[in-house]
Amino acid sequence: MGFSVNLEGGAWWYAHVVELPGCFSRGVSRAEALGALPGAVDARLSWLGKRGLTCPGGGGFTVIEEQVGVAELGESGGAVALFLSDLEPVDALFIAEAKRLMTLSRGELLGLVSGLDEDALDAEPILGKRSLRRDLNHVVNAEEWYVSRLGHRYQEVYERGLRAAVGRGRLFPVARLEATRPHMVAALEAALADGKQGPFTRGRYTRHPKERWTLRKVLRRFLEHEREHIGTMERTLKAIK
Repeated sequence: MGFSVNLEGGAWWYAHVVELPGCFSRGVSRAEALGALPGAVDARLSWLGKRGLTCPGGGGFTVIEEQVGVAELGESGGAVALFLSDLEPVDALFIAEAKRLMTLSRGELLGLVSGLDEDALDAEPILGKRSLRRDLNHVVNAEEWYVSRLGHRYQEVYERGLRAAVGRGRLFPVARLEATRPHMVAALEAALADGKQGPFTRGRYTRHPKERWTLRKVLRRFLEHEREHIGTMERTLKAIK
């Protein structure tokens, strides 16, 4: 059997592989996003295999859903589509697998940036791209926002846990990456325990108050967003060196 693909289009195009959470390709056109998909899948399968994770078989791609006109897609603060596959409820096993993938991605990101000096963190060698410091803070800011989509109760689970662990002092980017993730996971697990599956909306902290979310979509964005920025930061590090 082949892979199922969700497509969304707006300012950019994204192709998402349903059977490989965290695997996607991006392009300025539909054709470019789909053309980049085989390479993205090969890279994802290799990444999983190197970490001893089971990889599903290939056999081509089938677009199962396509949404166009997604407002500000690909831009910071932009909307993202809710696909039919995002409506499927998640269970404890799915959360555990997502948590494992999130832990591996976070470990990879920390391996890239731990030990860098201040000059490296603040360098902007690629025109129009964030420094590593800004990108790292952006990753955590986005994840805090994903948690907030679940609602005030789960945002409080996260914020209360973080305050208890580190207080109210300012965390520098690398320490922030390490400190925040456990409390985000606690919020996700609390939502699962409460049956917070969705769809739901939340009008705070967004330019798109009618954007619909589910617990599965929140988890998908956790996985995809970090992977996207790991790629961006790898290019920044290469340019610095």
